[in-house]
Formats: sequence, structure tokens, C-alpha cells
Amino acid sequence: MLSDKLREALIDQMNYEFYSAHTYIAMASYCSAESYDGFANFFLMQAEEERFHAMKMYNYLHDRGEHAIVAGFEHPNNSFEHVLDAFEKALEHEKEVTKRIYHLSDIAWDEREHATITF
Repeated sequence: MLSDKLREALIDQMNYEFYSAHTYIAMASYCSAESYDGFANFFLMQAEEERFHAMKMYNYLHDRGEHAIVAGFEHPNNSFEHVLDAFEKALEHEKEVTKRIYHLSDIAWDEREHATITF
């Protein structure tokens, strides 16, 4: 079994990955509205990748006998000044995702939770 701390961190990250998918869909919608179809497609692919990450965590939690609690989240930003603004916000978002994954890894290392470290 996972510790409460690690389980909650994994659930939190799973939900953040779902939020990330919505964030990228909002960016794609902005790009579509501005006729930047290639950029819209890029963001839609990013959204799919984030959803894939969320589902990996969902499956991992269930494989470990845990209940993956799905939570709501705040609305993603839907307004951008220009296409570069969308990409700058995407970069900042990716930096936050990376920081959060590192934090999750730190918890797993501290707890010597080898299955989660490998995951």
C-alpha cells in the first residue's frame, strides 16, 4: 500500500494532468479562433499527452489497490494577448508540471517506494 502522503500526491498530480489537458485545449481553441490551425493542432496533441499522463496515474493507483479520486479544477485561462502569449504561458505551465513531478519523485525516494520510483 502507498502511504497517505504519496497516494494524495499521486491523486493531486493525476488531477493536475487532467487540468493540464484542459489548459492546452483552451490554448488550442484560442489558436483556432485566430486561424492558427497548426498551432491549434500542436496544443491539441499536448492535451492528449497530458490526458495520457493522467490516465497512467489513474491506472497506477488502481493497480496499487488505491481509489483514484477525480476532482474538479478551476477554469483554465481562455484569453491570450497573442499567439506568443499562449506559448509563453504553455512554457510556464510545463515548468510547473515538471516541478510537481520532481516533488512526487522526492516523496517516493524519501519513502523508498521503489515501485513508484520506477513508475
